[in-house]
Amino acid sequence: MNYYTRDITTTQKMLYSRNVDFSNFSTITDEKFKEIEERVKRRFYTRENSSRGLSKYIEAIEYLTNPTISRELHNFNEKILYLILACDKDLITYKEYKKAGIPLLKEIRTIEDDKEKETMLKIREQKQEIFENTVRRQLGFFDPYIKKYEAIFNAVYNKKRDLDSNISINAIKKISLLMSEIEDFNDITDEEFKRLSDVSAYWQSIAENPTDYNTLAYNVINQPSLLNIKRIKEAIIVFLIVYDIDFDVLRIYEEESNMKNLKERVLQEKGYYNKEFIKIEKKFKERFYPDLILSEWTK
Repeated sequence: MNYYTRDITTTQKMLYSRNVDFSNFSTITDEKFKEIEERVKRRFYTRENSSRGLSKYIEAIEYLTNPTISRELHNFNEKILYLILACDKDLITYKEYKKAGIPLLKEIRTIEDDKEKETMLKIREQKQEIFENTVRRQLGFFDPYIKKYEAIFNAVYNKKRDLDSNISINAIKKISLLMSEIEDFNDITDEEFKRLSDVSAYWQSIAENPTDYNTLAYNVINQPSLLNIKRIKEAIIVFLIVYDIDFDVLRIYEEESNMKNLKERVLQEKGYYNKEFIKIEKKFKERFYPDLILSEWTK
């Protein structure tokens, strides 16, 4: 049954006006996910309803903005999940946006040369148009708001399934070699560090064993896009935050004068020792926690 009572733009604005209630799908249990998935199947994947493309999208957003017929969906998290599963379950909008390479407005605004800024604005407009047309060809519609929620859907649901925990190589040895090539972290901004701290917290929330540092090292090196890691230096920061945000290795180093005792204590307290960890933690602390006192020896 269709409910075409408003134009698309108005209906979209009605639906997304409740976005302040969005909490990264945190209210949705596994049972609720399955329930919403079944609702979508019953509504859109039956002989009686073969809606596709634009007609399916319109039907879905009309349904989600009609409080009488969508009362079983209790909040914005559930409604956005329903919309994604019904109309773009393969996350086409999000994936095409990532491939589009559209320059960010906040970056364009920092350009001082007016001519260069004007050129970048035109490039942005052209790439945005190509992106929208590509999505329309594949889905039959374009929703200007949904890509943000699809990105979070991908992080919450798809990445959790995709992160590799069956490691056949010693990834910690590899990340230790990479650490030896890092001179400093001075080019990592505070904003980037905050993002990497969030990535670290995300890993700890989804990993079956957050202290399995070999699995962590493997994922930050070999599957960085799954964790929104953009370069090797960021991978090392995420590893360090999860492995030793309290600088236990560096503290032990300052307390122990005997290398044998140092290695034994690190192995006992952290489960893995490599001399590169000491060097890289010094650089990490110097950049992000320069005033932190680790032991009596450093007061």
